[in-house]
Amino acid sequence: MNPQASLKKILLTDYGAFLGWMIPMAYLGVILLQFFLGETLEVILRLALVLLPLSLAGLALAFWRVRLIRRVIEEGVQMPATIVRASFFRGRGRVEVVYTYQGERVVSGNVVMKNKLTSAFQLGTPVTVMVDREKPRRAFILELYAEDD
Repeated sequence: MNPQASLKKILLTDYGAFLGWMIPMAYLGVILLQFFLGETLEVILRLALVLLPLSLAGLALAFWRVRLIRRVIEEGVQMPATIVRASFFRGRGRVEVVYTYQGERVVSGNVVMKNKLTSAFQLGTPVTVMVDREKPRRAFILELYAEDD
């Protein structure tokens, strides 16, 4: 039985999911700030109407990333991998792994937020990945996304 993916870990680790979730939060903050600064209701509603489509797009991105990662973690093929690259810049980065799938050497990467888990990865660190059966180049590092036991 495959592990279960953690919503909290996905939102705090995966860059796409984090960004999609933060867009509407930032826009809500802008609207609340305008309210507390005494802006008229008409101006706030106009601003909200402009920001609503962007917020919905952000939520759609987050929803898609969460579903994708959960599907691969829960239905994918579990296998050992090795970190071949981990680089970070301004709070985000990319962690690449190499693994062998059906006799072929595959390099895959995850764009992640810099946090305690992702910062610990160094060249040569062994990890476990869940590989998408339909797209073997798509793999997610299990330690980053699975629920803790």
